[in-house]
Amino acid sequence: MEQEAKKCDVLIVDDDRDLCLILRLGLQADCAVHCEHSLAEATAWLAKHQPTLVLLDNSLPDGKGVEFIQKMKDTDPNIKVVMMTADPGTTIEILARQRGACGFLAKPFNVSVMKQIVHSIFPGMSAA
Repeated sequence: MEQEAKKCDVLIVDDDRDLCLILRLGLQADCAVHCEHSLAEATAWLAKHQPTLVLLDNSLPDGKGVEFIQKMKDTDPNIKVVMMTADPGTTIEILARQRGACGFLAKPFNVSVMKQIVHSIFPGMSAA
């Protein structure tokens, strides 16, 4: 019953377990949140679930998140993707947006900034 009240379903794909926990805690009041720590785990989870938003790290143990965006969009064109990365420069942001990401977060970032981005994607959700 609790998940029915949620406004969005979020998949976080990041190998930093501490960051996943922080993001989960920051979003769980407004979203159902699930974490995976590799592209393989994310692929398996996405085969059974349809999140409305994916927070996607770029540097994962089994590949680059930016290359995974198109695979997700091919499966579900309505899925929203926010790329997160500590990789320097703007190349990743440009590639991510070209491949369909609707947001970008340069690490490190403040959880309130992440919540503002999620709020801009889902305006009915509280950003507090």
